Amino acid sequence: MRQPTRWLLGAAAAVALVAVADTAASVYVRSARATRVLTRRLEAAFGRPVEVGRYGFTFWRGTRIEAEEVTVGEDPRFGSEYFLRAQSVTATLRWRSLVRGKIEFATFSFSQPSLNVVSVGGRWNLADWLPPASPGAAGPGSQTPLLYRIEVDRGRINFKRGEDKLPFALVDVRGSIDERAPGRWAIALQARPMRVAVNLQDAGILTLAGDVGGTSARLRPANLQLHWPDASLGDVLRLARGYDYGVRGRQDLDLRASSTGGVWRFELAARARDLHRWDMVSHPGDPALNLRLAATWQPGTGRWEWEGGRIEGAESLVGVSGEAEWPAGPPRAMPVDDRGPRMSLQLSSAGVGAADLLAWYRAFRPGVSPGLHASGWLQGSLELSGWPPRITRGTLSAAGLRLEGAALPAPIALAAASAEVFRNRAKGSLTGLDFGSKVGAFDMEGSARRDRRWKFQMAARGATPQIVDLVAATKALGANPPAYWNQFSGPADLQIACVGGLSPFERSFHESVEFHDATWREESLPARAVLSDVRLDASASRLRMEVRHAQALGAHWSGWLERPAPAGTWRFSLSADRLDIRPLAARLRTQPRQLGLLERIFRSGRAAGSPPSWLASFEASGRLEARELTAAPLALERVDGRLAIRHNALELSEARARLAGGDVRGGFVISVLDRTPVWHVTARIANADLARLTHALGGTAERRFSGLASATMDLGARGATAAALRDSVYGTAQVAIRGATDRQVDWLATLRAGRATAGRSSFASVTARVRLAGGKLTFRDLRLSGEGGRVQATGGIDFKGASGAVLAVEARLSSYPGGPPGYPASVERTFQVTGSTADPLVRLRRTPNPPPSH
Repeated sequence: MRQPTRWLLGAAAAVALVAVADTAASVYVRSARATRVLTRRLEAAFGRPVEVGRYGFTFWRGTRIEAEEVTVGEDPRFGSEYFLRAQSVTATLRWRSLVRGKIEFATFSFSQPSLNVVSVGGRWNLADWLPPASPGAAGPGSQTPLLYRIEVDRGRINFKRGEDKLPFALVDVRGSIDERAPGRWAIALQARPMRVAVNLQDAGILTLAGDVGGTSARLRPANLQLHWPDASLGDVLRLARGYDYGVRGRQDLDLRASSTGGVWRFELAARARDLHRWDMVSHPGDPALNLRLAATWQPGTGRWEWEGGRIEGAESLVGVSGEAEWPAGPPRAMPVDDRGPRMSLQLSSAGVGAADLLAWYRAFRPGVSPGLHASGWLQGSLELSGWPPRITRGTLSAAGLRLEGAALPAPIALAAASAEVFRNRAKGSLTGLDFGSKVGAFDMEGSARRDRRWKFQMAARGATPQIVDLVAATKALGANPPAYWNQFSGPADLQIACVGGLSPFERSFHESVEFHDATWREESLPARAVLSDVRLDASASRLRMEVRHAQALGAHWSGWLERPAPAGTWRFSLSADRLDIRPLAARLRTQPRQLGLLERIFRSGRAAGSPPSWLASFEASGRLEARELTAAPLALERVDGRLAIRHNALELSEARARLAGGDVRGGFVISVLDRTPVWHVTARIANADLARLTHALGGTAERRFSGLASATMDLGARGATAAALRDSVYGTAQVAIRGATDRQVDWLATLRAGRATAGRSSFASVTARVRLAGGKLTFRDLRLSGEGGRVQATGGIDFKGASGAVLAVEARLSSYPGGPPGYPASVERTFQVTGSTADPLVRLRRTPNPPPSH
């Protein structure tokens, strides 16, 4: 037989032998006896009871025993939940032990394991996991470990304190633990941190490297390094507290832990960079922070001590020292307030730079001008205790702080600042906060008190020569003053109070401002107001103005106005001296509607009018008093009514006034239609002096007419001028005059003579129903009753005539004593009156049958 053929046969026989042995071993390890033996070996390796779903064996990838669905029980001292659970565990056997007929494990490989790390009373359930070294046969004094390598793939580590499972965990754990020398284990692991019910997107990768002693020696000596690079700071904070604090940035962390005896020493170096608010874009000037801390830990007592720590900024340095001690008992066995560490922390600043504070403020406050620069320093100290840490004592002082930049009208300087905290109380003050001569100077003071949460109150007072510059300065600092501040200009004295908590939603402001010779111009108001003496009180719920003296629409005002903040319907009670309706009517001009795109291209459609912006956006209701209200050509006195502006209309209702010595009750409505003001007046007039009334209406210099007039009217008109109103007035009225006198024309003699006859007419009563339309007055059933006779007339007067008011009247005269011969006194005659009121022409109208003679 050829030599190659022999080799092939030998190789085939070897493979067959291995296959047979592999099959036989696989069948054997599934036997009850082998299962008990292997389980006892695993229990000896873990120091805990073990349950295995199924065993397997293979020679092809080394001498390996594969255990599936493995559960390692927990030591009763650390709870009843499992210690370790894995989908599969592969254990590599030692050949030497197999030759001697023993089963000893050299390597464990865990696939998708889940490990519970438990701490109870300062002791950890990991203390007995890694087996101690055992004597071997390599020579005198040599040590041969029972286990020298542990491999992990896609693992998970959970953390518990007693029966309480913490929300933290490490997932996707990969790496190995190797015994490099007897009793010395090298660790190389990496994992992703996670928190239950919190979605972390970029929490980074934790890498743990170093070496430790066996667990029987409580992992000592040890030298470990934890590296956590380039993680999202927002995810790190969510990981730590389960809450999104709205902080964004990146963080790097390096932690070194070492121990050679009973004390552990830790050295922490952490850096946070590119810090900014979650809804703001990262900027090259965003602040950074370095933390360096050295601490010692005594596992038996749970005591931590750290000193020589530093918090570093670009221009700041704060020292850190303190101590903490964790309670030794199970958490559920202690009161809630005692479950955290008993901690004491001291912070002392060598100096905190104002430039760093400005960088932090700019990174978390939108709208801060990028051209601002700060200088100066703050110094202080702070003591904290308990968990979460609470401030027990602290002091802060500053001087020479200065803020300047092109966005400010003038540099801002602070003469002095101080703050003090003692247990659950705090107080502070800012003295000489000077914004420059154009803006003004202010002082601030405040205090705080802690019950369950911190509550504070703060007050600021000062004066500004120009409130517009003060608003500009606060906007440059990133503040957002209420919109109504932009409506004022001029000098003001300010007092601002703020109360609330640390959350912005818990804060409330109250502002009191005294205006002297300032101006107020709100878009929704029809005119600018000059505030000679006005007090403004503003809070989150309302805006109120106490008007001692102000000028607007040509009148002097007093009273009050208020509305819900930041917007809503104004309520008011105002008094004016002389109010002319014409300036208001002039502000009823409409705005042309913006043409659409197709209308602009094809020039189709018409720009219909819309109400003026102030009337469309302004809503108000309240009481209005005016010593005199002029609605040309009439002037009302002692007006008192309810004024409402809403739905694009201005309405005066429930009004009372005096007109020409008489009483007036009623109201009017002004709205806008087709770009023109539309008026509607309803009124009842009682006992008005006819002489004064006709003088106002006609402008006559002499007192031609007299009497006491009463009327009920419902009138309307269009326009904003007296001429437009006169020509467009329409409506109806019922008029009654007592003691009517015309000192220029004797109307009875005029009817008798057929021409205007100078003289005097007197009538005990005059009544008529009047209709106005198109500049004409028409009347029906005009009745004039006097001692000389009775006149009934119908007709009208056209006020648009070129030579004055034109008459077109048909009158019937009754009881005409002293008539022509042959006519009895009781005979009625009908006349036609034409011409004008100044020169009437009278003609007797012929009748078909002359009256009979006696």
